[in-house]
Amino acid sequence: MVLASAASRPRLVLPGLIPADPRLERYRVHPGAVTAVELGPGDELTVIDAEGRQRGELTVLARGPGNHGTEDYRALGTSPDAQATVLRALASAASAARPSATPISSATSGTPVSSGTPVSSATLGIPVSSAVGGANFSSAADVIGALSGRGLDPAAARAVGLFGEWSPAGESAVFVADQPVTAVVAAPGGLMAVDADNPPSDLVIEVRRTQPRAPREPRLPPPLADPVLDLRVDSSTALAIRSKPASTSRSSTSRAASARTSSRSTRSGSTMASSGAWTRPPPAT
Repeated sequence: MVLASAASRPRLVLPGLIPADPRLERYRVHPGAVTAVELGPGDELTVIDAEGRQRGELTVLARGPGNHGTEDYRALGTSPDAQATVLRALASAASAARPSATPISSATSGTPVSSGTPVSSATLGIPVSSAVGGANFSSAADVIGALSGRGLDPAAARAVGLFGEWSPAGESAVFVADQPVTAVVAAPGGLMAVDADNPPSDLVIEVRRTQPRAPREPRLPPPLADPVLDLRVDSSTALAIRSKPASTSRSSTSRAASARTSSRSTRSGSTMASSGAWTRPPPAT
């Protein structure tokens, strides 16, 4: 009997771990939050409803001279069919947080974001991992400001509706970009009713790029207090700390002190033993 194995089948070095692919990037979209990624020509965007029954919203912004910030869904081969409810809710929350300020729109200059940086909202969800040097924002105003800086009008944003209330777990939507765009993926979510059985869940974003991007050093969060020591440790390095041996004079002094203590303990024990013998009562007859 001859056993043959397929040579083209990928082999896991460690069972249970996903093989590393430098062209593949993964992000999460938490309920009530948004995650934005920049795509180049030929890049593939996959949005996955991992747990099922979680709606999604996709807003596409053009990147390029002349149409930067305008919604461009043809670049992903789709068209808008719904309102961007999460983006509009974040815009309302940002405006309510500062009522004296001008409503956030495309005319308001926002916080600029470097090229290729994923943007996430931490107001209603936990920020996604910034393993590729992304920027995580802690308020709705920061997120809307960053997207407004790219030309988005959040108060009138549209979106492509993804999945539905009864979508099965693992359902995915795949898009391929034919020109540079910024894809903003949102996961609508809120408080679940007591008699409901559909809690909001995360969406998973997978970006497969035609050319792998160079790894970036992640941004460190702000310190919780004033730093006492600013010590930088280079990546993939370790520093050894050596302690000096105790001096001979100190060791001798310690041994002498220990010897005197032992001597006192021995003499005290002898005295107590001898005195104890004199005070011992006679045996009963």
